[in-house]
Amino acid sequence: MEMKKYTPCHHPSETRIKKQLLCWVLAFGLLSTNSVVLAHDRSPEKSKANEAHHGGHSTGVPGKALGETVYKHMCVFCHGADGNGGGKAMAYLYPWPRDFRKGVFKHRTTPPGSIPLDKDIFRTIQRGVPGTAMPGWESALSEAETWSVVEYIKGFSERFKNETAMPPIELGIAPPATKESIAAGEKLFREMRCQGCHGTDLKGEGPQAENLFDIWDHRLFVYDLTNPNTYKFGYESVDIYTTLTTGVEGTPMKNYGHLTEKERWEITGFLRSKIDMNRVKESGYEIDIYSTKVGDEFILDPYHELWEGIPEKVVKLLPLNARKLPISNIKIQSAL
Repeated sequence: MEMKKYTPCHHPSETRIKKQLLCWVLAFGLLSTNSVVLAHDRSPEKSKANEAHHGGHSTGVPGKALGETVYKHMCVFCHGADGNGGGKAMAYLYPWPRDFRKGVFKHRTTPPGSIPLDKDIFRTIQRGVPGTAMPGWESALSEAETWSVVEYIKGFSERFKNETAMPPIELGIAPPATKESIAAGEKLFREMRCQGCHGTDLKGEGPQAENLFDIWDHRLFVYDLTNPNTYKFGYESVDIYTTLTTGVEGTPMKNYGHLTEKERWEITGFLRSKIDMNRVKESGYEIDIYSTKVGDEFILDPYHELWEGIPEKVVKLLPLNARKLPISNIKIQSAL
């Protein structure tokens, strides 16, 4: 089945958005409230510690019984009871949820053609997949629950019974990017014809971008590489280098392992130089929203000086459908 193309949407003005949010806060936020927000976890320190503790494989944790329970409570609505990606929410999501039955995982640290390490699946569950509706579950699931879900997900594919994951690729240390290395990376970007999909400006509007499909016959969405919030596997240098080395299995994004390490780091440096880091949106799993007392006078104009001293909270939004220029966060102020 062919996935429909994204539908451009009208973006209301900033004033209109802020007024709509103000009305929402006035209606629902007059008292102190808790707002639960599922977000992509951008802090890898804890995940790295967990992965190191388990050596990349799930050991000494509850088995599939716990994993099945967690999966049926948290994952089944998108990924489906049999792991085919056809859960009840599927019709509302783009990209579609992952079909686990082929044992094909887009993010991994193993060489092309290999199944992922357990820690690769663990990391995806914990951190989520930016630019998609897959949130990070680190704050919602315990470490044991996450490892058990890893085991349960592996049970959907025969590959994990018949194959052994290859050793992870060697990453090394990212060399400092220089003016010369960035220029060399840009030259390689053109020589490898990356602009065919990603565009010369890296906005995802290359001439081939509208005609790309994955092995599940789903239409692909090419993301804006200048936006750090839509790097599915992370925007740090090591994350980009890993993607270039392993490729994104199941998609036309091939691996560039035929290039030298130096050349892959040069492309990495070029891509990093184009990322607008001012757009980085950090968010926790839960935030508290408090109302500020302002006295008898209450001004609805969101640009009135009354609002200047009232704290604001940033709520990160998870897109249900990939689109150009997504609204990735909202700012909320509450007063009474």
